[in-house]
Amino acid sequence: MKRRVVAVVVLILAVSVEADPLLFEQTEPLNVVLTGPFKSLYKNRKKDIRPYSEGRFAFFDGKGEKITIPVNIKTRGNFRRINCTNPPLRLNFKKKGNDGTLMASQDKLKLVAPCKRSGRYEELISLEYLAYQIFERVSEYHLKTRQLDIGYVDSTKQGRPWQTRAFLIEDINAAAARGNQIQKVVKEASRRKLDHGQTALVELFQFFLGNTDYSTLRGPPDDDCCHNMRVVGEEGSDILYPIPYDFDASGFVDAPYSSPAQAYPIKKTTQRYFTGWCKEERFYAQAIAVFSAARSDIKNTVVDAKMLSNKTLKKTLRFIDDFYSVIDDDQRVQEQIIAHCRGNIIPPPVTLDSEV
Repeated sequence: MKRRVVAVVVLILAVSVEADPLLFEQTEPLNVVLTGPFKSLYKNRKKDIRPYSEGRFAFFDGKGEKITIPVNIKTRGNFRRINCTNPPLRLNFKKKGNDGTLMASQDKLKLVAPCKRSGRYEELISLEYLAYQIFERVSEYHLKTRQLDIGYVDSTKQGRPWQTRAFLIEDINAAAARGNQIQKVVKEASRRKLDHGQTALVELFQFFLGNTDYSTLRGPPDDDCCHNMRVVGEEGSDILYPIPYDFDASGFVDAPYSSPAQAYPIKKTTQRYFTGWCKEERFYAQAIAVFSAARSDIKNTVVDAKMLSNKTLKKTLRFIDDFYSVIDDDQRVQEQIIAHCRGNIIPPPVTLDSEV
């Protein structure tokens, strides 16, 4: 049995890639083998201080040549780090020394893998990956992702190799740099400093997903802003643009362990409940217009990925259609979105091109 599993891991690396694009420029899976002391990494995952461990990241370049580069690995996250068989990882690459490879200039990347080693949980990872892909289609401020067919090999030979689906998430600093911005590290974000257009889009996207596990204003105790959110902005400017991540607790993914935030009157994540902050209705109208224009693109993203079983695909498309049945109806928009917004309406931050 062990030989068979090792053979599978070797087979992953035997698949060559026709081109040598930048890491996040293609949607096809990248074949990878990650080697590290996983047994000890997972054993220490509940500790507050978790140092990096040395590992190796192997893949094939566009010429079919095997590339193996050093990487430092540690567990990350909150719920999944503590509760999952395969906790999420942070991969820390050397910024220099990988020139001419797919990993050139990469620094810290998040690796998201199935919570448990089963086909059902692999499909949940595919759904979470698709959530990132959908947000990329509606917002210029987003995190890019790359699918992986990944083999895990324990460098201490204390566990069997295993193969699964997973995906990488780009570093927030790279996402900010695409828009000539920087990550803003703050303890809390003021509603008066959040760009209302981007914030409305993020909040509507979370409603689309059926996700209440986020905050655009603050993070968990002893952590920076914000919960399952990062903020970026131009250097020297106070205006903040939120970028969401971590969607496994959403109804779109519908993981067995997910549940809505207790503050809201719903029992299942598949029951949508709008949790955004009140703002001028024109910002909601703009966000709705973006989603309306992207309807076909969003559905095609899910269908064309060919990542889901027929049963899950049909369920997901119904979930998407349910969202559009809300935003297509002005009365339901008023009842399920506008009426549920939190707080008072405050003016948007002032910019040079703000409407007066």
